[in-house]
Amino acid sequence: MNSFLILFLITLDTLNLDLHTAYKIALRNNPDYRIEMEKTSLQNVSFYKAFFSYLPTFSVSGSYSSTETRFAPTPGLPGYISSGEGYYLTMNLAQKIFSPVSIQRILDGFYSKKSQKFMQVDKKLSLFINVLSNYVDFLKAEKFLEVKEKALESARENARIFREKYRLNAVSKLNHLNSEVNLKQREIEYKEALKNLNDTKWKLLLVLGIKEEKELTLQELNINVEDIDYEFSELMKIGESKKNTILSLKEEKRSAFFDFLFTSFSFLPEIEWGYYITYQDTLFPKSYNYLWDNSQRSKGFYISLGFKFFDYPFDIMQSKKNYNIQKLYVKKSLFDLYSQIENILSSLKLEKERFSLSLSSLEMAEEAYKLAKAQYELGKISYVEFLNAEENMLNARLSYISSQFDYLKYKYNLLFLTGFLEEEIR
Repeated sequence: MNSFLILFLITLDTLNLDLHTAYKIALRNNPDYRIEMEKTSLQNVSFYKAFFSYLPTFSVSGSYSSTETRFAPTPGLPGYISSGEGYYLTMNLAQKIFSPVSIQRILDGFYSKKSQKFMQVDKKLSLFINVLSNYVDFLKAEKFLEVKEKALESARENARIFREKYRLNAVSKLNHLNSEVNLKQREIEYKEALKNLNDTKWKLLLVLGIKEEKELTLQELNINVEDIDYEFSELMKIGESKKNTILSLKEEKRSAFFDFLFTSFSFLPEIEWGYYITYQDTLFPKSYNYLWDNSQRSKGFYISLGFKFFDYPFDIMQSKKNYNIQKLYVKKSLFDLYSQIENILSSLKLEKERFSLSLSSLEMAEEAYKLAKAQYELGKISYVEFLNAEENMLNARLSYISSQFDYLKYKYNLLFLTGFLEEEIR
């Protein structure tokens, strides 16, 4: 989807979106994601800056000096003042021949650039998970609202019937009051569901980078609740080799290693070669030809050696500590990954069991509701018992809806942790 179509879509009052389109809009508009992309571009600039710093440098400097000498009077000679002026122009071309610090900066920029590339992919996938989570929450809120709306309609109809029957003394005051209480409760639940739908709508719009009020129409998702084909140990190995944050940290560790390596050789001198030419005269040059023809010139080559005696031991300690920290970061990220995979796997198994149980529970609750309604109409059970059966059916429906959408979120989070998500959303 191109940028012009996205710009057109977000100008509409009602957005009719599928998950893929919502993700494309977020890629273009989400401010947090755009910030991360700019940071990545900045890292690329830093690498090229370090690379080009090894190229020759050219400098020009000029100066002016004025001198005045006073001579005291001597016998037979009056005192006098002697003055003079001088103009200087120096041009210098320098080239680094060997610089451990510059090489270190280039390698650091190179590995940081590779690290940021992995992080860029991770941020894109994190954004997809964020869009998916809010997309699913909105769909679930819509389903919840439908259930609450039907329950409210049923409660209104029952309350209307009981008011009429109570007016005719056909039902007890207790049943009449229970129907009114049930109606008020359903109205509260419906308003809460309506508020939840509006909240989830705004959360999704903000993730998409849209701050204007819009109506949303989202396409349904295909949800297949199935077993996971991989074992825990397999998923850990896959995640370790494919998770972008871990790959990024490994590049940072390599960068820290080379930083330590070149810092170890920083006791060697930085060698710089240069060529200079200086023009000097007592009159201000009126043109380049005048400067060339009349000034005193000097030129030559030089080689400079720069040593770092006092900083060296502290640089070594600092780079070694930084390398150790990066190794610990990688180790910690692996432990975090193992913990997250184990947690999501157990959650997926729970949601699958919950889905199966809620499906059978819903079937039984619907059957129980039909029986309770028939028995209540025959006067075999009380109205309170009928309301209990209705409440059980509503809760079973909500549990069934929730288990489906929660399973889908856990499934995509597992794909994200194991590095499969990038293939899934292509």
